Amino acid sequence: MSSGELRIRKAGDGTTRIDVSLRILGDYLIQSSSLCGHPDQDLWPEPLTRAIALRRADRGEQKGRILYLFREAWPSEVRVAVGALLYHLDDQLIRVVNVGATTDLAPATRTVVIVRLLDCAQQIARAHGCDRLEWLVHSADAAKSACASYEFQRVRRNDRRCRSLRGNDVLLERR
Repeated sequence: MSSGELRIRKAGDGTTRIDVSLRILGDYLIQSSSLCGHPDQDLWPEPLTRAIALRRADRGEQKGRILYLFREAWPSEVRVAVGALLYHLDDQLIRVVNVGATTDLAPATRTVVIVRLLDCAQQIARAHGCDRLEWLVHSADAAKSACASYEFQRVRRNDRRCRSLRGNDVLLERR
């Protein structure tokens, strides 16, 4: 169950701003970087750390769309980032380009964090007029794991959306 706000606003210059603030199961909160900034976290896996740095390289103006999942400690209400999802937004397209959780979480908890972030991205996709959520992974093993764990399906290599894929990239989708 979640409660909160998901707002999509089109600016006069054609850009789209997405503001997300959703409470998940009481102790968890998902927020877009447009609302929460970029939290410090030393426990991101190295590939996720690099991907976040790349998305933030120009202060997020071109590629800064990131959702963060926070765990709030009660009663102090200290928020700690435990998950991040990086995505690309275009007309009727939302594509996850990286997702992960902190290395200190148990594997089952990491899975739950990723599921919650993907579910939020799916809500954004629907609100943005998309009939699917896409996910770009970078190996056949990652594709197999994503399909098994998160109910995604591979997009055929001959699909026009796969024209720009490089090397071992695999495009997945979930409707």
